Amino acid sequence: MTKREISIQDAYHILRQCIGVMLEDRFIEPSIFDIEDDYSNEWLSLQWEEEYRGEILDVVVAFTEGDNKKVLLEGSEMTLVNTDGEEETIVLVREWIPTNFGESEED
Repeated sequence: MTKREISIQDAYHILRQCIGVMLEDRFIEPSIFDIEDDYSNEWLSLQWEEEYRGEILDVVVAFTEGDNKKVLLEGSEMTLVNTDGEEETIVLVREWIPTNFGESEED
């Protein structure tokens, strides 16, 4: 697959068509907000819970428009820059196929 740069608007539309994303082997339903042509506008947020030293923590990774005017796309992988300036590569999930397909509920 060839990496290509797409606009934030294209990334927005692609993400809107997905049921979720995978980040670090974790399925996440992203919060997608409007594009406002504002450098500091957080247009995408990924949130999950994780255990750390016996405590459950809420983890939030946010993305602003200014850091993502251009987004890298390679196949089903999209690379964005989070608000900490770090690159995050997410895998786009358009449909979900259950792993227990074909098994009866009694199993």
